[in-house]
Amino acid sequence: MSEKRWDSKNRILRNGESQRADGRYMFKYVDLAGQTKYLYSWRLDRHDKTPAGKRKAGRSSHIPADCA
Repeated sequence: MSEKRWDSKNRILRNGESQRADGRYMFKYVDLAGQTKYLYSWRLDRHDKTPAGKRKAGRSSHIPADCA
């Protein structure tokens, strides 16, 4: 049985989600061409606030709706 993975705020991470040492979240997915892609974000959920002093993600680097 696999164990649940937690982030620094004690939230359960889903498949493909992980938290880096600097606090950013990394999302791993496979695109339609079969290539592995990675997205990085300071926010796990769209309702999370971006930490002070960190740049907000641009429109092209947000979490896709089908991954949220």
